Amino acid sequence: MAHSFPEWNFDSNHSTEAENGRIVVIWNPALSVITYLKAPQLVVCGVFDPITSCSFTVAFVYAFNDRMNRLPLWADIKRLASSPVLRNASELSRHLEYEKMEQHKKKYLENFALMYGNQTVEEFIRIIVRDEKIVRACYAESTDWISSEDFVEMMLVDSVFILVFLKQTGRRYIDKTGDFLFDKSCHRDTIFEDLLLLENQLPFSLLENLFGPFFIKFGDNLTFHELDSAGVDIVGNKVERGTSFERGVLTMPCFTARGHTERLWRNIMALEQCHYTYAAYVCHYITFLDFLIDTEQDVELLVNKGVIKNLLGHSESVVEMVNKMCLGLADNGSYYYDIAERLNKYYDNRLNRSLATLRRVYFKDLWTGTATIAAVIILVLTLIGTVTSVLQVTQDDSDPTKSLLPPPPSRDL
Repeated sequence: MAHSFPEWNFDSNHSTEAENGRIVVIWNPALSVITYLKAPQLVVCGVFDPITSCSFTVAFVYAFNDRMNRLPLWADIKRLASSPVLRNASELSRHLEYEKMEQHKKKYLENFALMYGNQTVEEFIRIIVRDEKIVRACYAESTDWISSEDFVEMMLVDSVFILVFLKQTGRRYIDKTGDFLFDKSCHRDTIFEDLLLLENQLPFSLLENLFGPFFIKFGDNLTFHELDSAGVDIVGNKVERGTSFERGVLTMPCFTARGHTERLWRNIMALEQCHYTYAAYVCHYITFLDFLIDTEQDVELLVNKGVIKNLLGHSESVVEMVNKMCLGLADNGSYYYDIAERLNKYYDNRLNRSLATLRRVYFKDLWTGTATIAAVIILVLTLIGTVTSVLQVTQDDSDPTKSLLPPPPSRDL
């Protein structure tokens, strides 16, 4: 079947309970299909088309030739006639939407395995199995009716979906991605709202154990002052408006902090939030500044680097202005995601911080650098002299000719 209809989905009523089943249902993966009933002569499916939002129920019949053998078929049809599934179209639609979302989650798991390897997935399974009793105890209602295998699979699929969804949310997509959750912002917002519901949440301890290595730390403690201490060279760009980070140099557009700057920026940000959600350049830039400016030292550093021209007088006024402007701002990802990721990697590199400390303490100016080099030369010469003396003493002790006593004088007259 997979050879004749590649990448299509199918189901059949042929099984150990229905050895004579002859019905095969094949459908395009763009449709969401769930099988409600499989009998030897009947297959009933619910179909949902996400493009047209149309849903319906369809029954496939392949009756036996003998009248007596067809009696079970008529009994099945009578039961279907009174079934609430056929009478409640809205319930069917919700059920199919749920099934569609479950299939989408499994696609996330497949892509996750391709990106991070099957070993990572197996490690996730090992952690879930290890903590299964603790995870089950976190739920108010009993989960004993779910088998261990199904429970582990459910936790795995939902956890990976949350992980991939959160990582993808931080990025900014200009073109269509092929993922309906991100091609329309309303779907992404709906998922966020669903994740906040208590009945949809997974135990935080489980997510913390699984997600620890995957998320970068940005915005909590990392500031411009700390980036400078790690050796990041911050440069103000008066010509171009773009921000870049290459080879340890963070280039940023310059701006002047005036009395009307906050009012101007707030109006531009409001315009972007309402009409340019996917091109909110000013909102993203202000958010980037908000992450990295926490103290007056950060502002003074940017003033010295030529990034900010402070006409407000006090550095504290700039800190307060930048930190307040992001309050209530809708988070739709950021164009600075990749830059933030590279900055964190650069800061986490111990060699970069060590070299920065060396330059800042021992080579901060010409005189300090000259004194440092002179001290190193003296230290090297002293070390060479010490090693030479030790080697000389060692050679003297190991020379057998120098340890022999002189011969006694002759008694011959």
